[in-house]
Amino acid sequence: MMNKEILIIGAGSVGIVYGYHLAQAGFSVTFLIKEKYQSDLEKGTFLYNLRKDKSLKSPIHFKDFATVFSFEELKLKEWSQIYFCISSTALHSFDFKNFNENIKGNPTIIKLQPGIEDLKYLQKIYPSKKIIEGMISLISYPCPLPTEQVKQAGTAFWFPPFSPTPFSGEKSRRNEIIQTFKAGGISSSSSKNVFKDALFPSGFLSGLVCSLELANWKFSELKKSKKLLNGFFILNNEIFEILEKEYDSKRPIILRLINRTWIIKLLLSIAPKFIPFDLETYLKVHFSKVKDQSIFHLNNYKDAGNKNGVSVQKLEEVINLLENKDA
Repeated sequence: MMNKEILIIGAGSVGIVYGYHLAQAGFSVTFLIKEKYQSDLEKGTFLYNLRKDKSLKSPIHFKDFATVFSFEELKLKEWSQIYFCISSTALHSFDFKNFNENIKGNPTIIKLQPGIEDLKYLQKIYPSKKIIEGMISLISYPCPLPTEQVKQAGTAFWFPPFSPTPFSGEKSRRNEIIQTFKAGGISSSSSKNVFKDALFPSGFLSGLVCSLELANWKFSELKKSKKLLNGFFILNNEIFEILEKEYDSKRPIILRLINRTWIIKLLLSIAPKFIPFDLETYLKVHFSKVKDQSIFHLNNYKDAGNKNGVSVQKLEEVINLLENKDA
């Protein structure tokens, strides 16, 4: 029988939602967190399922988990699965040496970060056969947003329809993770290569988020600014060309088609109507919080561009603007 001890690194919006679903399936869930956050989680936390509760009136009290903050405490259990639910920048600064010295068992390592250097980094630490790569298919955030009101502060989450969480990696470990997610009520699927599946969508999102920040997080400002829109297309094309050269891949047809002014304007107009929360405010709050990760990813694209002889002029310009914005 499969060991049910699951360790989640980080108790942010993504980790908490995954932990809740896996605990609902009967798994023993433990969060590794910083000591300063432990008191906040002693009595549990609250979740809001936006598929069932768009008005945020029915908080779910989630308390079926344990927390640890020292690596020494990890020796007390034999782990089956370890989920890294932290940012790319946090992953690259994580103390893997002391962490691994305290890990018992032969756990599967689940990587969820979108950066192009994240998988390579983990493969220097763990055998490739132990790493399962996943793509985050939910949206979650600390609520309330500035435009929301709730009875209890917590985490709101939304699983978009027809968007199963894909996993790739060694077959037996991959299937185990897929079954784990399905047991927790999270739609999931097998992918030949999540890394390559995510390359261009992640690049597109990076360009869009950076352009929105330069537009002060206002869809209306981005839509009406020819300068910002043209900059977005130039930035996207640089990122796509870099990815094509670095990974010998072609940008998906859908991303070639939507890289047009009228389509981007249309998407910015209709997307908020189909999302069950304030999308504009969410993007501002979330990506302002992880701005260091966004810049980290842009620098990785720039380095790959320089290595492959691809123009990085717009990347350098945007990195400079973001680093100095609000400084």
